[in-house]
Amino acid sequence: MELLRFRNLERWFGARCIVREACGVVRQGEHVALVGRNGAGKSTLFSLLTGEAEPDGGEISRDRSSEIGWFRQASGEFFGEHEGRTLRDYVQEAFAHMEADARELERLEHEMGRASGEGLERVMERYALLRERFERAGGHDYVYRIDAVLRGVGFDENDAARLLQSFSGGEKTRAALARVLLDAPDLLLLDEPTNHLDIAGVEWLEGFLSRYGGGVIVVSHDRWFLDRVVGHVWLLEDGTLSAWEGNYSHFVELKARADEERDRRILAQERQIAHERKVIAELATHGSHNYVQLKSRARRLERVERIAPTSRGRALRVSFRPSRPLHDPVVELRGVAKAYGERVLFAPLTLNVRAGECLGIVGANGAGKSTLLKMLTGEVLPDAGDVLWSEGVQRGIYAQEVGELDPEASVLEELLRGWLGTPEEARRLLGALLFTGEDAEKPIAALSGGEKRRVMLAKLVARPANVLLLDEPTNDLDIASREVLEEVLGAFEGTVVMVSHDRFLLERLCDRVVEIAGGAASLYEGGYAELAAAHAPASARVPERMGKTERERRKAGQRNVQTTRGPSPKRQLQDVERRIEALEHEIAAVERELCDPEVYRQGERVRDLQQHLAATREELDGLEGRWGELVDLV
Repeated sequence: MELLRFRNLERWFGARCIVREACGVVRQGEHVALVGRNGAGKSTLFSLLTGEAEPDGGEISRDRSSEIGWFRQASGEFFGEHEGRTLRDYVQEAFAHMEADARELERLEHEMGRASGEGLERVMERYALLRERFERAGGHDYVYRIDAVLRGVGFDENDAARLLQSFSGGEKTRAALARVLLDAPDLLLLDEPTNHLDIAGVEWLEGFLSRYGGGVIVVSHDRWFLDRVVGHVWLLEDGTLSAWEGNYSHFVELKARADEERDRRILAQERQIAHERKVIAELATHGSHNYVQLKSRARRLERVERIAPTSRGRALRVSFRPSRPLHDPVVELRGVAKAYGERVLFAPLTLNVRAGECLGIVGANGAGKSTLLKMLTGEVLPDAGDVLWSEGVQRGIYAQEVGELDPEASVLEELLRGWLGTPEEARRLLGALLFTGEDAEKPIAALSGGEKRRVMLAKLVARPANVLLLDEPTNDLDIASREVLEEVLGAFEGTVVMVSHDRFLLERLCDRVVEIAGGAASLYEGGYAELAAAHAPASARVPERMGKTERERRKAGQRNVQTTRGPSPKRQLQDVERRIEALEHEIAAVERELCDPEVYRQGERVRDLQQHLAATREELDGLEGRWGELVDLV
């Protein structure tokens, strides 16, 4: 069944055509990614499809019997009257019709006790139909579905009771996402839904959407997420929308082949045009008796429709300024620990960072990733232990905040602060990082978040460094800019330590990964692929790899997170932590299944799942108490 179809859509801003003759269709069960560079017009097309904006040309057909719901990055900014309500009250509105049905069923039950004869038959018939609809929709379990979705996007029971007005911007955005997921419309349009979610939250959303029976259109820069969720890709490029089959990685392969074929056709056409021009020039030198043939060839050449070149980015030629060579270990963490009050971020951690490696740091929001990185920059001191740097280290720091940029300066002026080369070299660097022509003269204040981050990257490249410390470097970057970042970091010969939620970046670049969770740090020598396999052994968790960059990895060396042999309580603590982790994954798996509307057609299965979930949570509560006792002993 077609949920949405559009033909020849056009949208103009002044003299600029943002969307030109766009056509597309979404059917029941189809999941589509809408991709393109920042500024390509994705948000404009999104607004046309949701009905928030009207096209300047073309038509949109929406199935009248189907419900359309959408989520935007800034959805949390428009709560308005909801600000004084709790999170649970807000999301529970998605089931207002079920609550109304429950009240009607209760009224009918009372009426059946008073009715008789034909009146009783009519009431019982109405009751049976309503009861069937109520149960088919999972009416008995909607409270649990609310809990499951709130947990999935990162909220706990305490958060559900908080007023929305007390929420941060990121929390409000997650609340808005939870609400639209619980609405479960026939066609779901999502604009950057993974923003403000940690890796666990993104993985939960992947599972939810992969089982979603309705149509989905999603705008996202998370390539790993797109590989897991979509089976079709719409590319918006130079105002033109093209459709591709397969997930994002398959689209990249198909697009590369198409671009190569287009380049061959352009080259062949250029050769043919050059030949025609040569013939015309020779005819022109042979006198007026060749005038008719000359004019005929000239007109034919003028009518040739030139093949437009692709808008692919140029091959990057970015190199870091030379710096001193490094020796192992570049930095050594000796028994460092950090806590804020009673909340322990990580217990004593010992870690050696090798020369030339890329080390990733991952964990849930608030786990302590940025705190660990700030210990390396010197912004935060550990409560215990030491951070020891080797001699000759020159650090380059890339923070989440862009406040260090001067809003009054131009892009070029900002880069030239402390620049050691010529202005021409600075312009070449900016051009390699997608600041071409007049872009270099834009004031910092006029840049988007992604453009400001590219300025920060340019400044990082411009200064001598042999160690890079990066905090969420892909935030606000579109896919093209993320690919630029990957190539730049892949060419870096020094040591990189980065905090990131971008699994594609982590998988491509990181030799090893440290995960911070539950007040402890775990090291994965095999990088992000090993971490993903440890959390979910099923191979479906890891999309097909796109291959490493040219960065040569140093894999040799001993394991650097050192575990000191201790007495029996220490070993017990490790066993308890492993069991807690297994139970948490078991709970997440059950919650994902209970989020599937289809499971509510199987009453016994739902009851079994709920009983299993209750027993698992009870065991987890007991183990968490035991964990606290063992921590005190250790």
